[in-house]
Amino acid sequence: MSDVAARAAQVDKMKTQMMQVMGITDPSEFQRIARDYCKEMAVEMALPFYHRLYSRLSKLMDKTRDKFDKLGREEKVAYTLKLAMDDNEVVETFKQAFDEPDSEMAGKSVQLSVEKRNAGNAAFQKKKDGEALTLYTEAVFSAPAGEEGKRDISLGLANRSAVLIKMKKYKECLEDIDAALYFEYPDNIRYKLVDRQAKCFAALGNVSEAVRCYNRVILLLKQSNLDTDKQKTWRQEVDAELEVLKTRKQEEVQRENSENRFLVDNVNKRIPQFSSAVELVFNEQVGRHGRATR
Repeated sequence: MSDVAARAAQVDKMKTQMMQVMGITDPSEFQRIARDYCKEMAVEMALPFYHRLYSRLSKLMDKTRDKFDKLGREEKVAYTLKLAMDDNEVVETFKQAFDEPDSEMAGKSVQLSVEKRNAGNAAFQKKKDGEALTLYTEAVFSAPAGEEGKRDISLGLANRSAVLIKMKKYKECLEDIDAALYFEYPDNIRYKLVDRQAKCFAALGNVSEAVRCYNRVILLLKQSNLDTDKQKTWRQEVDAELEVLKTRKQEEVQRENSENRFLVDNVNKRIPQFSSAVELVFNEQVGRHGRATR
């Protein structure tokens, strides 16, 4: 048997074994699945290493998403790092990254970030939230980490926060807003981001922080590029939100006072301010007074 025939026989044997493991009896179905997988794999390998890392980590995290969402910020970082260190594919991708030329990160990176962000905007307008979230994340990772990419990183994070608040993921939204502000989100449109921050705090029940953010929005409007009429409209909307929060705060205080009205477990039936262990008595020396019965 020639070498070519031997290799062909070996391939056929492997193919048969794989079909048995996958529970496939139709060779054409196996061929289609293999072709699609190879195509997906080829596209994956063509991506920059940081995209491959993000893609791999996303797949790993999706398996335990419920657990991940319940973690605090520091715990999320530790959990993600552990996932990365425990996965051979992620480790190998890191190793390969050291051999890739730095030119991949230069020149095209800002443009790539803009393209990803624009694609995310289009998906968001079409209400494809999951797709928009992924594209905005890729936009963030596509921008250079230095001064050159600061603006694009901040814009990508801010756009992603818009998707997260729509999905009612308020804690994650606040994290993206903090990161966008850290990367110096543009001053002239910062009022939008802080307004979103206020809405997240309000949704989470943190009225004090929401009020603080709304008051900051009023100050930030003065450094925006909005004309006087638009600033006035924004101010009216913020004032309306502050009134709502003021009412909520008053209701919370009233509710707390109502809940704390009786500070004893067993209330005296005749005198609610007394415990059931106290009775009202009278004598000429002291007058009317309470006396403990136990």
